[in-house]
Amino acid sequence: MSRIDPRLQAFNELVAMKYQLYNGLFLGLPFEDLADTGVQLPLFANACREKLQAGASPAQIVAQFFKERPFQERTGKPAHEAQMRVLFKFLQLVERQVVLFDALEDAAFPAVNDVDGPGSLAHFLGRVQDQRKQALLEEELAGYKVRIVLTAHPTQFYPDSILGIITDLSEAIGGNDLPLINDLLLQMGKTRFQNRQRPTPLEEARSLIWYLEHIFYHTLPATSARLVASLEEARQDPFLHEPKVELGFWPGGDRDGNPYVTSGTTFKVAQALKASIIGLYVRDLEALLGRLTFDGIIQPLQAIRDRLEATLSQAAREAEPYPTPAELLADLKPLRRALAEGHQGLFIGRLDDFIFKVQAFGFHFASLDLRQDSRVHSAALEAVFARIHDRGGLAAPRAQRKGSWPRGGRSGTKASEAAEVGKETATDRATADLLEDMGGYGALSPEAKFGFLERCLAAAELKAEFLPDEIDPLASDTLASLAAVRAIQAGNGERALCRYVISNSNSALNVLEVMVLARLAGWQAGHIPLDIVPLFETIEDLRHAEGIMRRLYAHPVYAAHLERRGESQTIMLGFSDGTKDGGYITANWSIHKAKRDLTRVSREAGVRAIFFDGRGGPPSRGGGNTHKFYRSLGADIEHDEIQLTIQGQTISSNFGTPEAARFNLEQLFTAGLEDKLFPPDAPDLLPEDIRLLDRLSGHSREAYLKFREDPLFLPYLEEMTPLSYYGMLNIASRPTRRKSSSLRFEDLRAIPFVGAWSQMKQNIPGFYGVGIGMGKLMARGGRRKLEDLYHSSLFFRTLVENAMMSLSKSYFPLTRYLEKDRKYGRFWRRIYKEATDSKIILKEITGQQRLLSTSLAVRESIHLRERIILPLLVIQQYAMGMVKAAQRNPEAYPKGALDAYAKMVVKAMAANINAARNSA
Repeated sequence: MSRIDPRLQAFNELVAMKYQLYNGLFLGLPFEDLADTGVQLPLFANACREKLQAGASPAQIVAQFFKERPFQERTGKPAHEAQMRVLFKFLQLVERQVVLFDALEDAAFPAVNDVDGPGSLAHFLGRVQDQRKQALLEEELAGYKVRIVLTAHPTQFYPDSILGIITDLSEAIGGNDLPLINDLLLQMGKTRFQNRQRPTPLEEARSLIWYLEHIFYHTLPATSARLVASLEEARQDPFLHEPKVELGFWPGGDRDGNPYVTSGTTFKVAQALKASIIGLYVRDLEALLGRLTFDGIIQPLQAIRDRLEATLSQAAREAEPYPTPAELLADLKPLRRALAEGHQGLFIGRLDDFIFKVQAFGFHFASLDLRQDSRVHSAALEAVFARIHDRGGLAAPRAQRKGSWPRGGRSGTKASEAAEVGKETATDRATADLLEDMGGYGALSPEAKFGFLERCLAAAELKAEFLPDEIDPLASDTLASLAAVRAIQAGNGERALCRYVISNSNSALNVLEVMVLARLAGWQAGHIPLDIVPLFETIEDLRHAEGIMRRLYAHPVYAAHLERRGESQTIMLGFSDGTKDGGYITANWSIHKAKRDLTRVSREAGVRAIFFDGRGGPPSRGGGNTHKFYRSLGADIEHDEIQLTIQGQTISSNFGTPEAARFNLEQLFTAGLEDKLFPPDAPDLLPEDIRLLDRLSGHSREAYLKFREDPLFLPYLEEMTPLSYYGMLNIASRPTRRKSSSLRFEDLRAIPFVGAWSQMKQNIPGFYGVGIGMGKLMARGGRRKLEDLYHSSLFFRTLVENAMMSLSKSYFPLTRYLEKDRKYGRFWRRIYKEATDSKIILKEITGQQRLLSTSLAVRESIHLRERIILPLLVIQQYAMGMVKAAQRNPEAYPKGALDAYAKMVVKAMAANINAARNSA
């Protein structure tokens, strides 16, 4: 008798069965105009499943459903209006069913996931203790760190009000509080699911600060505390250790393609982060004052509280504000010693928890990154140098400076202060010589630009001042954003903003351009307190990354900069654009190989490489079983630090509750330590494995590029998928395309590109090329090698299982009606064949009869989620067809029908994304 998988059993009992119970309760609640719809939705869902399998189109399914149920007779409204109303009500119910399912999974998380099993901190520390490796652990921890960077990319479709309901509903379900569950389901039924208007960058930041305050503020320091508690008693003082987990934050600093993020936005977000963290500190100190009531302890603790309140309010108070978190920690250190020595350490654990928080979050809470495209930097320098050349100097004439402020200063600087800042600015002889050559920067060759920038960096003075509107606004704000770093570091500490990420990096020139812009913004030579982070995204850029970094390491100015920054270099690698550019297999393998090459060239230069992975939610964008990739890296890839982006719905699904956050954080944290403390007998990839993956990548990329170059590729995306509707979603401030002209592949952003395929349940970026690539290897006798590699290599096994996840979320009966389409039939059949072949081959090399047989609870979760949203998908396909029909023949449809159908498509998109949890 086969043993039942305990995780699957827990899922069935706590999620699947309870969903049936609570969904029945939900559909029977007394919502206005929904009583009959709640009865009809299950009937429509059954019709969708049965008729799609029989080959019917979504339009046929909807038409037949209403033919059998004449709603206009019941409502007294015209047939078209009554049918539209019913379809919208179906969408409203389905999106709320998804929320219910989310809440059930969140409540069941500790039972469905092995929270103390392999990869957890408890399991890891148990192995350390059993093998007596505490000393080695402390040695490895000295240079080890994990950074989770939250981004504002548009994949979060739940507004804050719904996120709050999910949290409360999960807690009520966990406590079996039926009256509260009933009330929360009612609340959910009456709460709006979409933002009325597009959020501003500041609003995006404040939305994510909710997670900082309610989740990360507690889980991150707890990880450090548990690690320290595992060490010898003499080493358990928190002041002996640096924080092991850090937070990064992109809202307010990520300018790449977002014209709404300005230097003023960055400054306001930094202020909001500081106000949030200090407010939390004050609240915690109030709680500590209720326990540490001992004479000699309570008085200094009250003084610390008063100083923090003064820091928070910035108003005139008797207490002096803390200028830096270091001073706060300096006050806490003797307090802890006095508590340990004079009061038997009573409640010292609570004080230690607070100390861990201050160490982790400082006065900045999460570290902002600036990010901008390299092409913007080049254009900014061209504008700046042209203006400097025209007027013959770096500084504006003194008469002109009156009443203006240097563009390098921050918004709000007084005119008199601005003039004072620039009063003594002058060019020395070297800079004066440069001015003769400053015209026409954009016309120079790359090598000529490189030499010119070297001369700029050698100049003693390079700060440039401009009058308002004197140069291009984007160039002006680029300088202002770099100048704002100074103010943010002064108020929140250097950790508050100390990195500049360069998107679209393809040359060492890109890095020098940022250094020169920093100098023009007012930073002195040899004193640029920024880590400059090149981001390599396309397959070609990844191939050239080693040569680019080798040239930078050899450059004396940049080498000196790295020496001042601790001889470490952060390098960002982009999974999303890599997949869009070269396909799933090639993107993942190219990044893996680039890390090997960059590790080698960095070590040769005496530099410690830190890899920062730009990952999205789905496997096609670097998501999926992320922690398994990090466990497979081995000694040839530097991983003393693990850094990655977490975005949109992945934040809420993986870090939306304390239990989920703890689990996923621990899996990431231990991933980079296990091979150091428990090295495997053999490397994850042997030389012959690397040669095999090279061949697989080559075949796979060739197949993907042929598919991408199909003349129907872009028309299909634009005409048959919901790609063009992404701009109608009020979920993010950033535009969905880099340009607003006609559709070009290079202008497509990765999120709508991946999301459009996901909406069609085709998931091309997560598998295309897998079947063709592996098929070619197998045709040449490579099947056994692929089977052996799957069982021996965690990297390859994770690559395969993530592709399985993408295929498991594909459902071709939804779009089978396109098989005989006169224009797109051939193209659809091409996609379907690759999906079918990929499934067959993956099952062959893994020995699985069904996809994801090694992750049964995950497979069942995907199955139920896809079942819930099937009616929604059918409605979306139907609505897109009706939009096209109404555009072709508007006279045949009632007034407002076109807009109503478009809104139907958009409403379906959000629930579809939320149900998949990691599809965009």
